[in-house]
Amino acid sequence: MNANLFQTILTVIATVLGLATTALLNMGCTNVGETISCTASSAPTWLAPYMAGIALFVTLLKLVIGGLEGKLTKPTVTVDSTATK
Repeated sequence: MNANLFQTILTVIATVLGLATTALLNMGCTNVGETISCTASSAPTWLAPYMAGIALFVTLLKLVIGGLEGKLTKPTVTVDSTATK
């Protein structure tokens, strides 16, 4: 598996986690400070901490992989300055 495919998979996972967090907030969970509390909702209370931990891990993994590949500092578009019009 190449790194671009792995980055795409991690992006999909991060998107699903974001949508799941939105669903939890719509089910009655509240954002208290820096944490999500689901004690007053119908959502499972154990789910929010695990989702936050996985989201943090996926984000850090994407940054580390991007840093190791040089995608954080190298330009992503190649411009050919020798081309004629």
